[in-house]
Amino acid sequence: MKHTQRKKTGGLVTRNIVYKSSKYPHTRYRELKVEVPRGEIIDAHYAAGMVAVRTGMPLADVNIIKIVGMDG
Repeated sequence: MKHTQRKKTGGLVTRNIVYKSSKYPHTRYRELKVEVPRGEIIDAHYAAGMVAVRTGMPLADVNIIKIVGMDG
């Protein structure tokens, strides 16, 4: 029997990664919402990798502006 938990009790938090493409600097900032385990640290390199994988943008073109929703 599989035990499932709700998002709030399961220890997941939503982080918003604000990024833009360095290839097209004149474009607006974009935002990617990700759910990560509570307490997991997301630095700019890790966030850039997540953006590249989820959007299909080349990693070299990802420019992280900020990560919103960080603990502390």
